[in-house]
Amino acid sequence: MNQFREFDGEVYRKVDGGGISEGDCIVYSYENIAERSIKHILSPDTLYEVLDVDDRYGEYFIIQDNNGRDYNAVNDSFTIFKRVKLRGDPEAIAFLLDKRKAEVTKLEKMLASLER
Repeated sequence: MNQFREFDGEVYRKVDGGGISEGDCIVYSYENIAERSIKHILSPDTLYEVLDVDDRYGEYFIIQDNNGRDYNAVNDSFTIFKRVKLRGDPEAIAFLLDKRKAEVTKLEKMLASLER
């Protein structure tokens, strides 16, 4: 899994361990989705923003599922991504530049094929 992801114009970095906070994102793997039988409401390899956190009962938090409903993600297995401040983070800036270059290349190829 890539160390960085982009979600709603923001860059997020994969973190190992640590607590989860409102505004973080989580990603489920194919295995995580299959073991919980939640594939009808969540998609693997997709960023889900954490909307609310209540740590009175452990790490109890809410995300929004694919149907736009609140989903309680307590006791699930997932990967946490934390928002990155681009200023002062050359790795995150390089990730974003590479991604944009790939997007531009793809668009240039599409344009070239239309001009033929």
